[in-house]
Amino acid sequence: MKKFNIFLGLMLLLVFSFVSIVNAGTTIKMAQIFDPMGGGANLVNYEWYQQTISDFEKIYPDIKVELEIFKWDEIDVKAMADFRAGIKDHDVFLTSPQLMAQHKLVGDLVDLSPYISNWSDERIAQFSWSANWVKIGDEFLGIPTGAHTRLLLYNREMFKEVGLDPDRPPTNLMNSSNMLKN
Repeated sequence: MKKFNIFLGLMLLLVFSFVSIVNAGTTIKMAQIFDPMGGGANLVNYEWYQQTISDFEKIYPDIKVELEIFKWDEIDVKAMADFRAGIKDHDVFLTSPQLMAQHKLVGDLVDLSPYISNWSDERIAQFSWSANWVKIGDEFLGIPTGAHTRLLLYNREMFKEVGLDPDRPPTNLMNSSNMLKN
């Protein structure tokens, strides 16, 4: 829940950051992630976006947020291709740290250093759990919003060497941490 609150705060911060550079009556475009394999998670994501937008528009009634639909695996390609084609109206979207160098070459991300430089040490410490601060040269192009594991592999021989049964691997994080302690 804490990471979700950090994520929500970050998204609002990023959107609020644009407030200083937009005029009244402006529309901000925000990428909504759609994953065709997401099942029920798509509804949860949609509801989260709607609540975030509602909260933002209550604070800034002259600024409207318009959702753009992106498939998760196409968000970076679309953002970079649109930028190169002269479509430069994707104001807020999520991306992967692995692709930041490519975004830097294309030039489609804004340097966040002016915003980060005004943050308190306490705010910066809220993100200390992540190594995904993306700094290229003197520019901060990304702020971590979450972490996840896509794949976990283990070495069967190493399990055997420490007396663990490789056919009974850990089933959750707590189980894993207990196995590592012993």
